[in-house]
Amino acid sequence: MADVQTKLMLLNELIEDKLFFNSILDKLLLLAQEKHLSRLKRYEADLKEFEARYRMSSDSFYEKFEAGELGDATDFFEWSGLIDMRRALLNQLNHPEMPDERGR
Repeated sequence: MADVQTKLMLLNELIEDKLFFNSILDKLLLLAQEKHLSRLKRYEADLKEFEARYRMSSDSFYEKFEAGELGDATDFFEWSGLIDMRRALLNQLNHPEMPDERGR
């Protein structure tokens, strides 16, 4: 199967109505953005649970965790991972042309 760029080029050639083609692309981009925003809301809700449970902001937690001040509790690794995933997703939303670490 052809890669995404090849498929886009083929569609661009096959669809004569460029306004229609752009409309399709706009809708696809909107769907992708909505999916990312939905994930962001889930991450933020999960982060708020950790912040309430440990009575600490995620920023304070992350600084202390990275400095090795909090120990190795499973919750802390999960919390740290959520912070990293949220940051990566925000970066992707701010720079959609840039793939994430896994090349997506």
